[in-house]
Amino acid sequence: MHQVEVPRWRILASCVSHGIRLQPYPRLVYTHTPPVIPLKTRLNVLRGDYHYGRSVLPAKYTAKQYLVLSDTRIEFDNSEYRFWGVDVVNNVPSVVVCRYCASSSFSKAFRDAHNEDTGCFGKLVGAYNLLRKDMVCVICNMRTKNTEWGVPLCKDGDCIDKWCHEDFTPEALEAALQLTKTIYVTGDSDDGSTL
Repeated sequence: MHQVEVPRWRILASCVSHGIRLQPYPRLVYTHTPPVIPLKTRLNVLRGDYHYGRSVLPAKYTAKQYLVLSDTRIEFDNSEYRFWGVDVVNNVPSVVVCRYCASSSFSKAFRDAHNEDTGCFGKLVGAYNLLRKDMVCVICNMRTKNTEWGVPLCKDGDCIDKWCHEDFTPEALEAALQLTKTIYVTGDSDDGSTL
């Protein structure tokens, strides 16, 4: 039969009454290291805004997103998809379009100064807050629990790809923007109730 030798500190810890200070416990040393499971490599662009404690950035990227984010000429960050759409022609990003006023540019300096000049981002955030109340995907109009960049989008790669590269201002976003314009101008909603 195999004998197990119990350390003295374990016996003292379980038998000695409270109030007696014991020596520090020795650290447990593994005889073998546990196996390390490699994580999938991810782009190092996971910086951006947060919504209710979780990142508003998507968990995976589509093929066109990899093309745009890896292009050094455009200097486009993943968090910018919240306010900008990128038109990709022949697997090359061609132009960056504002989701509110549809002004287009290719330069990073223009995108940085655009919000200060026009205030588009604040209006878009107001529309996104309205869209999150319904939690309906802005592309396919299906119920969803998922939000990407603070916008209700399906986890399906097709909806994310259309949001990023094809439909820069979908119908649901246009309706929400129109509703926010009504709220800002009159102070109440279309049904007559005050907010």
